[in-house]
Amino acid sequence: MPTSSDSPTSQAQPRPNGNGTPVRDASDIESLFLDPGLGDGITDSHYHTIPVGRPRDFFRAHPDQEYRRRAEIYKHKLEGQIGEQFYIIAPNMRGKILEARPCTLVTVVDRSGAPRIYPVPLPREGEKDNEAWISARAIVRVSMKHWARMIWHKRAYVERKAQPYVYAASTMGAHAAYDELRESVMNMRLLRGTKCLPIVNLAERPWKTRYGMKTRPHCEIIDWKEPGGEGNALPAQPTTPQLPAPAPAPESNPTGETLEKMGAVEPVSTSELIDDVIPW
Repeated sequence: MPTSSDSPTSQAQPRPNGNGTPVRDASDIESLFLDPGLGDGITDSHYHTIPVGRPRDFFRAHPDQEYRRRAEIYKHKLEGQIGEQFYIIAPNMRGKILEARPCTLVTVVDRSGAPRIYPVPLPREGEKDNEAWISARAIVRVSMKHWARMIWHKRAYVERKAQPYVYAASTMGAHAAYDELRESVMNMRLLRGTKCLPIVNLAERPWKTRYGMKTRPHCEIIDWKEPGGEGNALPAQPTTPQLPAPAPAPESNPTGETLEKMGAVEPVSTSELIDDVIPW
């Protein structure tokens, strides 16, 4: 007759190494740790907000149709306050809010790479289209090829293309901005090659002067490109009209095509600059 010592529950279970009796408080290792939902104190959580509305500066629209959606939008603006709030109308409420109208939600980015959702208005069923909506849709189509900016003129939007710009100044702040940009370009070309070109956003930085704190220009590098990278050749640049030829300058702007043809360049890390990599 079997005894109580022969029962399965009373028999000693071997450890993973096959020796001895398991320790009772080691049966559930996970119970020893705190809830991982509390965080580990090393990483940080960030909540990102994507603005909605018409872009105020130069922008590019994503050409892929997956980045566009049609919806009915209600734009709410409180009287006496700055700012707008946009709401997507649910299917059971469509056509019941007079202020709501159909729109195409387009994903755009500005010069610094920040995304934005632009609700491009569309006419309702049976409603006549107007110049403002037509011109807005036309500029969005153009922005899929090059940088564009919307300028309100009379009853419609007009496009302003990004043009070559020469910054000339003799101040100490301008010299500091140029020196910083030159040093960044020299470091990048030393580590990545002599063809690297920066994409620069004109910004400002605080500047201490004898008259107190002022602001100075700053060339903020938002990306690096390599001409002819990834097997792409740069488009031919338009020829400058020669005097006294009466023909106007070409209207085509190769800036957008040039950036698309350029290959991406990996940014320089801090460890590369100081040559101090920890081998583990």
